[in-house]
Amino acid sequence: MSLMLSSTTLANSLPLLAPSALKGHWQLNDAENKAAACEVELSDELIEGTNAYRFTASAQCLQPLALAELPVAWRPTPDGMTLTNADGSMVAFLALTAPKHYEVINHHGKPRFTLTPRQ
Repeated sequence: MSLMLSSTTLANSLPLLAPSALKGHWQLNDAENKAAACEVELSDELIEGTNAYRFTASAQCLQPLALAELPVAWRPTPDGMTLTNADGSMVAFLALTAPKHYEVINHHGKPRFTLTPRQ
């Protein structure tokens, strides 16, 4: 009986950022400049029962996203962030495309909206 050894390399995974690293005032922009930019706040306050953190934005601000329901919480993921409803179910996913630069991508792979820290 012979034993063969091989080595495998694990892919580097993206780090999961702490909510405190992302909390603060952010700006949601329409990638095609069809809607006015608006303010979003990401908090590091955990919302009970959601495994996510408080997300604040006006309904008017989020209206162009055409979401099925308004998010009330968010949680970081290694490749972006998930916006959730009150029971923790996903409402939208924002892909991390650069440090502190998140995008809502359309079905053609083009950015529809960007979320970046407010300047």
